[in-house]
Amino acid sequence: MGNVLLVDDDLNRLAQVRQLLDGKFDVEPAFNAWDGVGAALMYKPTLVLFNLASPIMTGPEALRLIRSEEVLQELPILGFTEPRDLELEEVSLKNGCTRILENLLDPSLPQLLQSCLSASESDSRA
Repeated sequence: MGNVLLVDDDLNRLAQVRQLLDGKFDVEPAFNAWDGVGAALMYKPTLVLFNLASPIMTGPEALRLIRSEEVLQELPILGFTEPRDLELEEVSLKNGCTRILENLLDPSLPQLLQSCLSASESDSRA
């Protein structure tokens, strides 16, 4: 079972994601981008779901800090914004976000995360 760090300040969305991933992934929450950076270092998740519009620090700033740590450079980070903010998403992709999720609460989220992890593992072995 993978360990997912969910960086989001919306408690309702956190509960919904936990329900979607129940039994497939352990979910560790961080309630703002600053805490997300620390949690990425402390918990060493296998994947991060990141609300790029989190409070305290911008998503791109947090991504730069995460990517500055050698042990986190290959960590898959899937970003999202709700409502969608295409400009923030584009800047985040340039600053280390692996992929943008259009709908975090899509019922196929567990399969998507598993395929991202499989692709990441293949890349690290190449």
